[in-house]
Amino acid sequence: MNKDITKYFNECKYLFCSFGKKEKEYLKKLKDNLIVDNRTLSYEDIVERFGTPKNVNINYYEQEDIYNIIKRAKLRNLLIVF
Repeated sequence: MNKDITKYFNECKYLFCSFGKKEKEYLKKLKDNLIVDNRTLSYEDIVERFGTPKNVNINYYEQEDIYNIIKRAKLRNLLIVF
């Protein structure tokens, strides 16, 4: 992977609030798609093709069940408190 692809992937990964099985699968698919398109793309080309890291994150949460996200967030918060 070139440095722009690595930068883009790391920014997308940073925006996830938790890492469960589904998030890891989603990021793996994103990484696979980025690697397939590894034609020395610039960061701007990647953003044009896949969207901003923020939009990638928003798209994931739009297709994910909101109740499962809230449930995991509450569990995570309980674990942090104790």
